[in-house]
Amino acid sequence: MKNVKILSWFACLLTLIFVGYIHARPPYAVLLFMESSERTHQEEYVDLAGMAIKNIADLLHDYQDRAIPVYIEWHNAGNTAWRLSLDNRGITSHGIVYLNNVIQDNLYESMKWMINDVDAEHYALILWGHADGIIDFAWNEHTSHWESFYEALNKKRNLLASDQSTSVREEHSKNTLSIADLGKSLTSISSELLLGKRLAFVGMDTGIMSMIEVADQIKDASHFLIAPQGTGTLDGWPYAAILHALVDSDCSPSECAIMIVNELEEMHLQDDCCAALDLDTINALCDALDEVVECCTTDLLLQLAREARINLWAPACLIGKQYVDLADWCERYYDLIQQHGAHSAQAPLLMEALQRCIATLHEVVIACTQSDRALHGISIYFPQIQIDPNYCKTYFARHTRWPSFIASLCQSKSVV
Repeated sequence: MKNVKILSWFACLLTLIFVGYIHARPPYAVLLFMESSERTHQEEYVDLAGMAIKNIADLLHDYQDRAIPVYIEWHNAGNTAWRLSLDNRGITSHGIVYLNNVIQDNLYESMKWMINDVDAEHYALILWGHADGIIDFAWNEHTSHWESFYEALNKKRNLLASDQSTSVREEHSKNTLSIADLGKSLTSISSELLLGKRLAFVGMDTGIMSMIEVADQIKDASHFLIAPQGTGTLDGWPYAAILHALVDSDCSPSECAIMIVNELEEMHLQDDCCAALDLDTINALCDALDEVVECCTTDLLLQLAREARINLWAPACLIGKQYVDLADWCERYYDLIQQHGAHSAQAPLLMEALQRCIATLHEVVIACTQSDRALHGISIYFPQIQIDPNYCKTYFARHTRWPSFIASLCQSKSVV
């Protein structure tokens, strides 16, 4: 009888230890990866970095309970970075680490540092830096600056061509995190570090990243993307407020993504829309958009599609220099078909395809902040004159009909 009691007490002790371990395991761990980008002009970087430092200082001061561990890697000038973590043990400095010249490798190593240090239910990533949507900046050897293809086209400058100064181009490209490199790094993190699990969410504290192309690039490595659709704000994200909103929650990644967007809405920090995208539904949106393209079989319908795009090139509608709101374009295209193309035999099929695309888009965007502009949470590349050659290298462009579609629209003439 005595032995039975001892075994019972021992079993209870093991149960308490096990339950305590389960409760001690944080639901989330978040990495703030703060890239010091060469693509930003010095004065712009000083302003961005100043606000980021303020937000990190607020995080250190205000985030007291630290139930959700936060890991910070801030890249300095040169090949070093500071590492810092906040959890229920306090604030821990992990010192300065030396980086190689390939940022996608540094991101992998930074995630590895966090994952090895804390066993969490879910892991998440927030990227801070300077971006311009799916079109990566290219190195201009004549000005020694990073420029977009659009800027070079309008200023009649020649960006570093693929067959010129290859060593210079590769040396500079290693020091930036392209969207393609981000996708590769996140895929490696998911398959190797998380053993096939995906990140709960990827947040982008940078501009113009809530795009179908960006989402399609990282969909296999993350459940959700949270990013500004427009240029964002110099103030940056309020990290402390966002983490406080998640602290008392054991919520799912989708609820976390919605809570973060709601927090950004309450802080009134986004002049442009900031959205949370469900990456499990991106394939369906790509398929719906392909259906729209497939139905554009006549010159008239192609010309109306171009006219809908031209209407969005007004400053009040244009996102960045070459992106448009996908839902807005679909709705304008639908209206133009009703007005000028309803007699086309293909019009009914195309209008149904546009409606399906809009409906699917609303399934992708699970939350978005309100803005003064007609934004619905997700953009798409839609140039007016010429397509950036690098665009055709993106995953989205290689797996959809969109590039050939917009290429044909660059040649169409107005009929309205």
